[in-house]
Amino acid sequence: MLFGQIPVYVFPLVVGLSAVVGLLWLVVPVVDLPAETQLRFNLAGEVLIGALIGGRIGYVVVNWTYFQTLWIEIPQVWLGGLSWAGAAAGALVSLIIMIRSWDKIASHLDTLLPLFTSLIIGCWLASWLTGHAYGVEVQGWWGIPARDEWGLIGMRWPVQLVGAMSALVIHAGVEESRARGWLPFPGLAASLTGFLITLTILAVSLFRADPIPYWRGYRLDTWAALFFLGLSTIMTVYILARNRYSNADI
Repeated sequence: MLFGQIPVYVFPLVVGLSAVVGLLWLVVPVVDLPAETQLRFNLAGEVLIGALIGGRIGYVVVNWTYFQTLWIEIPQVWLGGLSWAGAAAGALVSLIIMIRSWDKIASHLDTLLPLFTSLIIGCWLASWLTGHAYGVEVQGWWGIPARDEWGLIGMRWPVQLVGAMSALVIHAGVEESRARGWLPFPGLAASLTGFLITLTILAVSLFRADPIPYWRGYRLDTWAALFFLGLSTIMTVYILARNRYSNADI
């Protein structure tokens, strides 16, 4: 409680702060260019709204047994409950609806990478603080103290920490590659980032212990990671092939 009266929900607070950091990270480099700054603010706003709606829809669908008797809680996002897969889908759909041009979408995805990275890190850290996406219990030195959904703290596989640190390392590596000219085509940085991020999510999903529905013996988040891994792979191959043939025609 803030000031003894105002309820504070940790998960949306941390994710909200990460969105603010992502926005600053996005616009500070172009603050002297009003048109570009406005464009980035508009893009970020569209993506954040799409991610919020998609993330909530995904969470509600997965937990429909609970929500079908508590309809009033469906729009109450501040109570917690977002699906990373739904958020990613919502962000992509929002860009497709608003822009409708592959070249512009690819370029905008590259531009928005700082915002995406900040949000991913924020979501992992928020999960660590609130007892979501926690790992299996371990006895080794690599275990970290993490709470579960009942608030019990134990030494667990560092799922959230690995996810957050990997996102930061991946972003740094991709940005360095862009600076060196290794990722010259629009969308290539975003598709490579998506591939590496979802590969990380896929790997750590095998060590998660939080309850989630299974399908054909695997967690739904594992299937979601496989889907987005395939999508980012297709996107990467398409970008490389498209630009290769375009250059060959010149």
